[in-house]
Amino acid sequence: MRKIEKVIFLTCLFLVLVHAVASFFPKERLWGLDLLCYVPPFFRWLLIGFCLLILTPPVNRFVADGLAKLLTLAENGLKKINKYYKYALISLASFPLFWIFKIKTSLLGDASLRATEILMGTKFSPTEPLDFYLHAQFSNLLKLNPFITYAILSCLAGALFVFLILLLSNIIGKKKQEKLLVFSILATMGANQLFFGYVESYTLMYVAQGGFILSSLYYLKGKCGFFWPSLVFILGVSLHLSAIFLLPSVLYLSVAKRSREAKAKNKIFPLTNIIKMALILLIICGGFFILRNY
Repeated sequence: MRKIEKVIFLTCLFLVLVHAVASFFPKERLWGLDLLCYVPPFFRWLLIGFCLLILTPPVNRFVADGLAKLLTLAENGLKKINKYYKYALISLASFPLFWIFKIKTSLLGDASLRATEILMGTKFSPTEPLDFYLHAQFSNLLKLNPFITYAILSCLAGALFVFLILLLSNIIGKKKQEKLLVFSILATMGANQLFFGYVESYTLMYVAQGGFILSSLYYLKGKCGFFWPSLVFILGVSLHLSAIFLLPSVLYLSVAKRSREAKAKNKIFPLTNIIKMALILLIICGGFFILRNY
């Protein structure tokens, strides 16, 4: 076993054991680690045993070879289909998975707080203006329980996020293995718990972040204008004010030197982008004022 393989093995073993131990202490509220405490003991031990088993080299090689063959068959079968159609199909297929395995508890996040506010008729939240407004309107329009409203939009956001990370994997990775690695990393991040019916105000903003990264890469490669990352940035901040942390990235994009292909397509002096940045900030302030007062 090579050194890098040993490091990966020990890291995975540590993570499995930490999750296994944390599942027996649900009252400690070890967020992100105690998820197994919500499943039946038999299934918990079965999952832990499977994870430990798959870490053994012989089983690991067998599973890896099997997955490689399966992916090859799937790729050959879908080779003639446009890649964007394939991405859309995979995204749609992810929605039932998010819904079936949606979280069963409302103890985490701001579930009770947000649901109570919607039931009381509140339409504005200063920290997540657009996110709360959309959930409140969706709940009132369809006459749905706020918990169900958040769950539906959470799972839909998850399907959209899958589509975005497929596009990201395609633009970041050069080879098939690299694309698969990028997708695997992005698809298994802990924050993706937000898409399993999690009642929280960061879900839609999290998707907007993915869209911002994607549109920024497209811009730097000359595949879109500065308008698109700016628009997604405005959307993200409107959904939740914490997305303002992306502002330095937008400022960088406004003056960044793009690739040669981008320069050849669009030779615009960065000053125009700086002016657009000023307009972006005005739009954000204006939108905040409108949602708060109307």
